[in-house]
Amino acid sequence: MLRQTAYACGVSEGWRAATGGVWVKVGIVFRQLGESRRYRRGRGVVPGLGRSGAAIRFAQLEAVGGCAGEEEADRVADLLSRFVRHRIEMIGKAGYYDWPMFDALLGLWCQVAAVSWRSRLHAAVRGGQAIGFEDVAKAVGEVDRAAGRARGLGHFSERVRSRFLVTGGGFDRLVATWPFVRERGGQGLR
Repeated sequence: MLRQTAYACGVSEGWRAATGGVWVKVGIVFRQLGESRRYRRGRGVVPGLGRSGAAIRFAQLEAVGGCAGEEEADRVADLLSRFVRHRIEMIGKAGYYDWPMFDALLGLWCQVAAVSWRSRLHAAVRGGQAIGFEDVAKAVGEVDRAAGRARGLGHFSERVRSRFLVTGGGFDRLVATWPFVRERGGQGLR
């Protein structure tokens, strides 16, 4: 579920979808559906990396750990707190796909988890074993750009996904599985 949300946050329809005809748009939709299916499975090569030209496997991505150093961790924590505060402010002013407030906050926590996953993707593409500030900054940019613009993120299925993660303890598992910063003992968030 997280992989599909992270994919939806990072996929861009681009100028071809805006300027192309019906068949171009249909082709883009079918390509995205196929990539979304591969993200759901989480095996093999990560699809949709586009211009990076990298062939990263899901297993490589999942082996990337949290921030390595204390200074890097502080910079990441500052960036994430600014991102979350900004998104909460925007939810209060403009809403989030016209969702009720509680559902919008659940969507925000899914976005934070997607930032963690996409930052690991960027770290894997550059060949790193741990996420760095630049990886998180790229991921925040992608997720923030998608919020409110990507039609798929406002779909009913995303609301259901957010609710499912809350009721089943999924957010706790996401935080434990995809932390930004590892404690000195190697487990969990700092």
